[in-house]
Amino acid sequence: MMKALIAILLSASVSHAGGDWYEKGNGGFIISCPNKPTQLLDLYELQYRFRDISGLHNMSLDTTEFKTLDDRFHYLLKKISRLNPNRSSLYEGWYEDFKQEAEFLPGIHLNPIGDVGLVTPEPDCDLRQVVFQRDPSILSPHRYTIDLDSWNSLTVIDQAALLIHEFSYREFAQPPNSHATSESARYFNALVNSQELINMSTSQYLRTLQMLNVVRADYLSNPVLLAVKDRTTSTWYHFPLKFDSDDNLASITYESSATLVQADVTIFSTCSTSNNDLLAMGVAYYNPQGLIMNLSEVPDGIPGYNRCMVNIDTKRQFLARAHNLNFNFDGNLRISSGTFKISNYGFFSYPLVLKNHNFIIGSDSIKNVQISVQYDANHDIEFIDYWGKACRNPSTSDVVLSNWDATKTPSTFSGQNLEQEILALSACQN
Repeated sequence: MMKALIAILLSASVSHAGGDWYEKGNGGFIISCPNKPTQLLDLYELQYRFRDISGLHNMSLDTTEFKTLDDRFHYLLKKISRLNPNRSSLYEGWYEDFKQEAEFLPGIHLNPIGDVGLVTPEPDCDLRQVVFQRDPSILSPHRYTIDLDSWNSLTVIDQAALLIHEFSYREFAQPPNSHATSESARYFNALVNSQELINMSTSQYLRTLQMLNVVRADYLSNPVLLAVKDRTTSTWYHFPLKFDSDDNLASITYESSATLVQADVTIFSTCSTSNNDLLAMGVAYYNPQGLIMNLSEVPDGIPGYNRCMVNIDTKRQFLARAHNLNFNFDGNLRISSGTFKISNYGFFSYPLVLKNHNFIIGSDSIKNVQISVQYDANHDIEFIDYWGKACRNPSTSDVVLSNWDATKTPSTFSGQNLEQEILALSACQN
């Protein structure tokens, strides 16, 4: 019976902040109140403390029933995975390890560890530690020591929640999170076990984790950075994260391990990362249609991380897709239906000037036209110049460069709405 329980269970309370993990360990708690069943502290707080804070009004327990702990636990992982697949995978791995790392002991009483933080129970309620967790060592080969009698007093719902508590606190207590108490882990666990997470929006989930000072999360399966703790002052700072009035993502900070795809261009950094060192790819700025219009460095004033930017040439091509620009130069310039296309040409510096190439527009060939592409400090397209007139053929919608005159002032495009600006230049015809 006990062996079967161990194979299913997954309970562990994570380390105390940073270097205290080895010596101090940590533990999860249950609460017993008169005339009420014994309950995991996190789920008790869901009902009596957390339910009306951070906009989650009337947060209620998800009581979806399963016959086994394994089924209930994986149901909770599935809820996490919808918004945060990397975290769900992390906890799944720890769940598998748990089967070899846990010991269940009857007739024991675990001394409480002072990492619980603020607790506001009703009168005559008693707290009892049910799990002790720390790194395996010569003192004990087990990561988790569990009070079997207390464990058996819990329902399947509470047992599964205890597993989520142990894994979330294991994550939150160690660097780079380094939370000193289990309060944020208990709130996160309450959220995972609530009805509200089932239909929660990405924006509300990310904002909630940022308010809890959780360092990492996901956006569309890519790792993002939400918060960082200054190790010298223990002050928390938040990375850029913004949604517009329609709940569309406006800006977010990607970690260096993110891989972003826009049209046919994939962008990624070449830096390696570890669990304890934060590396930021940069802040991505989105338009309402979900295209990344800019990728820039994290603003000054946020300590505790390192920059890991992507290749500049790749970045220019990546951002060009959002501006309806396709840069690959082979000596031919084609403009059709408002799309400016250059192919197989490397961008090595800016401003970029393309001279003495053969530019083909439709069936016309124009030689010795000078095209200039100017970039700003963030390597964003600032404007495009050409010498001559741009005329759109009404029958084909092709834009044609004609009447080239090197003595005239170049026309200028902002690059922000290039398609609309080109199509607007239809005052002349062939």
